[in-house]
Amino acid sequence: MTFDMATMGSSLPSWMYPSSQAPASGLVYTDVTTAFRRAVADMKPGEIIKDDNFSLFDSVAALEIMDPKMDINCADAQTEPEPEYDVSRDLTPQQVLGIIDQLISQEMAWHMGYPLSLTLFSSHYIDQLLSTVPSKVQTAQFSFKLPWNKFTPVSALRAYCIGLIKTCDMVNDQINQEHYYEEEDFVTNTYKRSLFSHFSVESVTQELIDAHKSLSQGACDIDPELTAALCARLCFRASFITALENTQHRLYPSLIEQTWTKALKDVEDVIATRHLGEPVPEAFSAKLQQKLSSSMPPRPIVDIGHELGFRLLKQLFEDGLKVTDVLDYKDPITVQNFVVHFQAKKPKPLVITRTILQRYLFKDLVVLGNASLRLLMDDDLTILVKPPAVLLDPINDYVENSNDVRHRIAQEMEAFRVRAAQCYLDIYRSLCQNRCRVRRTLYHVVRDWDLLEINAIEFDSRLHTLVTQPETFGLSQEPIADWNCTAYTPDWQPLTLWSRLHKLKVMLYIVELGFELDVYYKHEMAAMYFYLSTLCEEVQALETSIKRYSAAATVATTTSALDTVLKGRQHELLMQTDTLRFTLKHGMASALFSIFTVLQRMNAIEPPKQPCGTDELRYDLRMRPFAIKSRPLQTYAEFQALLAGTSSLSTPPPLEELLDCAASAINKAQTKLAELQALVGEGTFAHGSLQLQTDHLKEVERATKASAETIKVLREAVQSDKKVQVTIPVPDDIYAGLWVVPQVKLSE
Repeated sequence: MTFDMATMGSSLPSWMYPSSQAPASGLVYTDVTTAFRRAVADMKPGEIIKDDNFSLFDSVAALEIMDPKMDINCADAQTEPEPEYDVSRDLTPQQVLGIIDQLISQEMAWHMGYPLSLTLFSSHYIDQLLSTVPSKVQTAQFSFKLPWNKFTPVSALRAYCIGLIKTCDMVNDQINQEHYYEEEDFVTNTYKRSLFSHFSVESVTQELIDAHKSLSQGACDIDPELTAALCARLCFRASFITALENTQHRLYPSLIEQTWTKALKDVEDVIATRHLGEPVPEAFSAKLQQKLSSSMPPRPIVDIGHELGFRLLKQLFEDGLKVTDVLDYKDPITVQNFVVHFQAKKPKPLVITRTILQRYLFKDLVVLGNASLRLLMDDDLTILVKPPAVLLDPINDYVENSNDVRHRIAQEMEAFRVRAAQCYLDIYRSLCQNRCRVRRTLYHVVRDWDLLEINAIEFDSRLHTLVTQPETFGLSQEPIADWNCTAYTPDWQPLTLWSRLHKLKVMLYIVELGFELDVYYKHEMAAMYFYLSTLCEEVQALETSIKRYSAAATVATTTSALDTVLKGRQHELLMQTDTLRFTLKHGMASALFSIFTVLQRMNAIEPPKQPCGTDELRYDLRMRPFAIKSRPLQTYAEFQALLAGTSSLSTPPPLEELLDCAASAINKAQTKLAELQALVGEGTFAHGSLQLQTDHLKEVERATKASAETIKVLREAVQSDKKVQVTIPVPDDIYAGLWVVPQVKLSE
């Protein structure tokens, strides 16, 4: 706090002066002016006073207390108080259905990221169950006024609410165990209330089963259609709890799939009877927030509506069932394809589904329940770059003679695995986050892989010397069985190639996410598609080198072991798939670069007015994640020269030539797309994600057709010297989350 003694006397607020009359409210004010001025008399102007026991949080809270906009407990005197809601009142079956359906919508709002205070905790029935901490399920009651020996529709509601609270506890626990971002993804705050964590899953499930049994046996004597609707909701809740509980049994994917399939069927039964419910709005109140926190601003209850709520509910269970496909491990490339395409699908998976995917992948560092991280990395290394077989020969681990070269090779490879494990793991963990967070997290992943690539050069050098010149390390010179050492040339660096390839693919994904997340301005599209095409060229050049070395590995290996042959075939298939995929991306990126360049030169796209920013500063911002040690970043002037084509030509190419280049690139992309669709259709690296990949390629096909149509309109505009009207699609309408194809039409 800063005091100015020169102006203090004249600037004191009016409320600090004594009042001649007592206020009508009966409050008595005390004049503290004299005491205050005496206390600060020895202070210098500008001196700051800080009390160690009065924190910044306390000072801000003091300002908020009794402020109706910030303090939920400061009730407006003119507002009529809400009547007390009696949770022991009788409810019709229709009203019970209405309350349950509203709770389902609020549960889905919680899964969307809204706090419990604005969703489920606004229910009087949930509040009543959580107002105490019952020791067992049987003592969890809405009110002890309710008859305990008679089953009513309210009894069914009680069982459902107990199951709902236990579900929330399990969801909270599941999410807290995995990587997520508080407030950005999900709010786990329970406001110091116990969500029945001390109740066992079996006891809660049994309560739901007993309620279902009572309803089925006609204990309430209600309409059969209403009975079936209530039973469907109780079955759904029990199935949800069972499905969440079974996610820990990764060794039994069929059991997990069975429970999610049953739960999805129960959800469909619930959705089919949602029209039977009768809303009971008085059963929910925003005033219940006053019980949760004294420093919470008043906020309205979140109501997403039944239509969205039930749509999200069905999506949750469809995704929960779909994600079990990842448990059937084939190879790391298939796993990566599944994660990438599952996370990119629309609508986006909810956070609970993403954390379940994380649990399946790497819970306790056990891959998919029954494999080691080492197995995943070795398979990835073998399929991606096909290193010399001697490096990954499992026999090396059993050689105990320290003078044997195979013993030293095993030590070096294990050291590399330890060094690379975190980098490799971070790719999967990053991909399981929300889309914005994926892009930001991958910035760090790129730098980690760049450092790993530098370390890999040293590992490759030592391994080459160990294999070809073991005497350098004082080791035995006996030849290694089933291996021709002369094929292992000094420039063959498999670990370095593997690290570099992963790094480039991560960089590509970062650029691609920028289009999906609408990061780039319209006038930046040409530059970013140009950079994307450049990265595709680098990946293609790198994989060409890998093919050359992998051919040498095939010649050098004299063994015909089945596993070696299968991995070799997978490597060849991956190289074929990647060649098609990156050629397709390069063609589309080149075409869109030409299209946006033509639009800019026709003045159809103008940069926004930004007095505080420049294109050079923006370029530095965009390229900062890629300014790594192994890749010197081009200056802005050099990059602009490449964009304009002035690096090889004195003048930029004419518009007709740019459109010809775009048309040629699109034709090439369409050819490669047809080949890739045929390859993916055969299930190549698409186990579990075949439909997702097929849908993705259909989106790309639509993008190629739209691009061809845009080129046609632009060519007509250039030839007739007409102006064009351009519409840039919004992020939800871009093709495959990557291809922003502008809609162009001739001006009248």
